[in-house]
Amino acid sequence: MLAGWKGVKTSRQLLVRLFSVAVLYMTAMFVYQIWYTRLPTDQSQGQLINRWTFKKLRELEVNFSKDNISNAVTVPPCNCGLEKMPDMKSSLLYGQIKPRGYLTIGIPSIARPENKSYIKQTIDSLIANSNETERNQTRIVIFLGDLEVKKKEIVAENVMQLYLEEIESGFIQIIHAPRDWYPPLEKLKVTYNHDMKQIKWRTKQNFDFAYMMLYSRSLSQYYLQLEDDVTTVPGYFEKIAAYIKKQETPWTCLEFSELGFIAKLFHSEDLEKLSKLLLLFYNEQPNDVTYLYFNELMTQFQRRIRQPTIFQHHGLFSTLAGKYQRLKDKSFNTGKIFHGDNPPARIYTTLTVHEKHRPRKAYDRSDDYFWAKSPKKGDTFTIVFKKKQSFKRILIDSGSVQHPADIIDYGILQASPSIREQRPDYIECEDYVTLGQFEDGRIDVQITEELVPFEIACLEIKLILQQSSWIVIREIAVFLQVPQNLDELWALSRKFGQRSSHQKTKEHGGDNPPARIYSTFKGYHHHTPEMAYNTTRGFFWIEKPKLGDTYTIALEKPKSLIKIIVETGNSEHPSDRIEDGLVFASYNITERRKEGNICSYYFPIGNFTDGRAAISLDPKKHPGEIACVQIKLTSDQDNWIIIREIAIFLRSFYF
Repeated sequence: MLAGWKGVKTSRQLLVRLFSVAVLYMTAMFVYQIWYTRLPTDQSQGQLINRWTFKKLRELEVNFSKDNISNAVTVPPCNCGLEKMPDMKSSLLYGQIKPRGYLTIGIPSIARPENKSYIKQTIDSLIANSNETERNQTRIVIFLGDLEVKKKEIVAENVMQLYLEEIESGFIQIIHAPRDWYPPLEKLKVTYNHDMKQIKWRTKQNFDFAYMMLYSRSLSQYYLQLEDDVTTVPGYFEKIAAYIKKQETPWTCLEFSELGFIAKLFHSEDLEKLSKLLLLFYNEQPNDVTYLYFNELMTQFQRRIRQPTIFQHHGLFSTLAGKYQRLKDKSFNTGKIFHGDNPPARIYTTLTVHEKHRPRKAYDRSDDYFWAKSPKKGDTFTIVFKKKQSFKRILIDSGSVQHPADIIDYGILQASPSIREQRPDYIECEDYVTLGQFEDGRIDVQITEELVPFEIACLEIKLILQQSSWIVIREIAVFLQVPQNLDELWALSRKFGQRSSHQKTKEHGGDNPPARIYSTFKGYHHHTPEMAYNTTRGFFWIEKPKLGDTYTIALEKPKSLIKIIVETGNSEHPSDRIEDGLVFASYNITERRKEGNICSYYFPIGNFTDGRAAISLDPKKHPGEIACVQIKLTSDQDNWIIIREIAIFLRSFYF
């Protein structure tokens, strides 16, 4: 310290040096007090801030009042519905809430321009392509999204008239949201360079979808987001269930269409999270983007899309006024989908054939189609059956994924009971009855005695107006009525206790008590599931069997069984047998219905060896009365299957 004072020789020099130090020290303290202060909110770091700057920030804080804030923000304040939850009872317009099921299908519906509606086509497709057991585990929630009460009433009344039985059973539930669920759709941000009309439309759509998901979150195990202008394929329920079982790692979203927000499957337990994400970014993001972010937030970083997809978009008029969309899923099954019975017939047409896409391709079982160029008003496509037929359903689908615009725009379908004139290259049928008109390239008609009081000799597609596009007829599927004699055979098989040998024409001649048969297998022509179980004659012939297909015998009353025998294949088709399958039984009736019992909690009792299952039931291991017996395929197989005989033997007859 003394080193700093070297050179100080006199008292005068010492005083001058001390005075200089004191002046410097006082100057420094003055500047410090005037210009600096310690930041009061960050004492731990001792951060300093300029007093003038701090003073200006204080002034800004005072002046930036709440009024200034509200004027500065472009999006109006909104709690985004994050604190709201739908009231189930007030939301439900028609239908009833059933016990928890397996699958809920959410369908938002809103009035379209020009009064176009596709919802009937969508619901019909879901019903026609599922069986009763599957529908018992399904809930369809239709959300009416129109803000105008009158428009809601029109849609609701139309659905009520068409599907009263399904609504009363709880299979279909019609819901809506209260008006105060929606925020003011004004002063919205512009994102994705969309115009304000589209931004309002997609913003409201986010609130629609979120409400529907929140309502549906407790109805079932899984939730499928759909739209009201799509169709599906036969067995869609089983295909969804099989794809779920196929997943080896945890998942958030499985997709059954590549388009937009169509056919996206979620766990119902995740719906509240997803709906709140839709609401949180209701203005910024369209829903078909938000769900992709949701997947990643839930740690699913890759899309899982089933191939081929099983839902196809058909609507032309969007719910956004002025928007037209011929969207088609290119991964959708491009071959035949419905696989009708299609009995032998000859095809005649006045349409001009394009290349090798001949008329028969629309009717046969190939994956090809009929393609016609330059169609004109009055052109016809006529199917003349070798024998007159009674049908229960007729479906014709036009257009394809590759050529979505090549549909029948203006056409009708007619049926005729007789032929007036027929030559090798010409046909004329008479007394036609109109069955319906094509809508968006498709017609699907349920045939009743009132609509067609005769056996059909001819079916004819007729163009009633000129159209500019070519025409692709992708599939014609006709489904036969079950012949009357099968009802008599079924009645015979239900005569429990009548054991005279002359009625037992099958090999084993089981007791086969009265039962209802449910099957997910696709039967071939007249070979119905009941034929395998009745004790007289006939067999059940199955085409295109697949993993997970089932054949269920629901006994009218539970019985004590001693033996079950299942024989597959026959002398003419020995390879048409079950290669890998199990036989299950159930003691538990989940639901008693007039048309047959529904069982659950199945347990295995035997397996197939060389196409045959022979199972003896030990009363010590199986002391209870069995309510249902089920056959299930445990692997895919290329061969078709004939179930020649199912013989069930009752313990009461022998003990």
